[in-house]
Amino acid sequence: MLMHTPSRKPISSIGRSVLRDLIGLLSIWTQFTEPCGSYDTLLNRLWTIFITWFSIVKKRGRRPIWERSSSVQPGIYEKCCEHVLEKGIPVKKVARNLDIHPNLLRQWRRQFEMEGNGAFTCKGTKPEEAAIRRLRKELEDVKEERDIFNKSLGRIFQTELVKHLFIERHRGIYRLMKMCKVLELSRSGYYASRNRKPGKHWNENDLLLGRIQEIHQKSRMVYSSPRITAELREQGARCGKNRIARIMKDNGIRAEVKKRFRKATTDSKHNYSLAANLLIEDGYKGPLWASDITYVPINEGWLYVSAVMSVQSRKIIGLSMKNQLSEGLTATALKQAAAREDPPEGLIHHSDRGRQYACYGYQALLRKYGITPSMSRKGNCYDNAYMESFFSTLKRELVYGERYRMREEAKLSIFEYVEVFYNRVRKHSGLGYKSPEQYEKTLKET
Repeated sequence: MLMHTPSRKPISSIGRSVLRDLIGLLSIWTQFTEPCGSYDTLLNRLWTIFITWFSIVKKRGRRPIWERSSSVQPGIYEKCCEHVLEKGIPVKKVARNLDIHPNLLRQWRRQFEMEGNGAFTCKGTKPEEAAIRRLRKELEDVKEERDIFNKSLGRIFQTELVKHLFIERHRGIYRLMKMCKVLELSRSGYYASRNRKPGKHWNENDLLLGRIQEIHQKSRMVYSSPRITAELREQGARCGKNRIARIMKDNGIRAEVKKRFRKATTDSKHNYSLAANLLIEDGYKGPLWASDITYVPINEGWLYVSAVMSVQSRKIIGLSMKNQLSEGLTATALKQAAAREDPPEGLIHHSDRGRQYACYGYQALLRKYGITPSMSRKGNCYDNAYMESFFSTLKRELVYGERYRMREEAKLSIFEYVEVFYNRVRKHSGLGYKSPEQYEKTLKET
């Protein structure tokens, strides 16, 4: 049995306790001596007597305040913790024997689990040892806050819902007080979120979240909120882009795109004749093809890619990939485009001023198919923004996320992206969030 060391208390404490007991007895005596006029008065008087008597008995059941002690026997902290941890005695039972609050004993137990027998500073401890112990505790607190900060770095500037989910997942690792401090939340707000029942809007968001995740996976994780919103509306869902953006942000869903350095592929230092920029000078609105060249880094070196786009539908109709930046690269892409779609009358072919487009062989192909050449202004990539945008999308959504070892591997990957995903599945913002194939069908129907 764990007991306190008795100590004396001031007489004023004794007098106050005795005075309360005397007042209670006097109240009972008064109730007995006063005459009662009716049955209801008698019942009320008996109830008052019972309450007064019960309060006195309840006080008497505890030891008087002068018999309690604020100081305990040496080693009592360790013995209490050993009784709770090793012998399995309930905390409330040990606390009742010591006449202390169970939360205080739980605090001793946590301190004992963290620091062992050296957790409690006894009398006679040197100031240096106490300072070292205090500094160690502060260091542990700082390390814990650092770990919480590192793990929750991507959630600090997000919504409270994400922060509450982070706390829920790490309750067994870090202390709640520390996590709330680092994430700048209140414990009452966290507990309120746990007890809050999900409403209709919450349930609808859960259903939308499942569909958003499905669309995001099917889009190769390159769709952001506008394209996902357009896809959901096609499926019949009624939702706004801001709501979809908020759900994606709360659950850490976003388009996975990357950026890298740029390698120059345009060589305009040549003696070939150049064509005028018909798109700007004449304000052309008829049929238009655009072409350009880009590069893909491979472990073996470089892979050069040339593409021809039908600007009206943003569809890639010609695609050529070779190891060298030669005239045959662009000529092959143009031949594929002409074989795939018969060049309409008045078609304009727009490109940059590179050697591959200004050479005699490429210009002869354009004359053969009845296509009028057009070239961008010197050093102005915005004139050919259609192709610049396509190659930027290709690299951010595919190339920069891959590491190609061989050229054949890169060729297959790029061909599959263009023909399977870009032309037939991927929604284009310039086409009203429709794929090039869908937009072409719409044009034919109308």
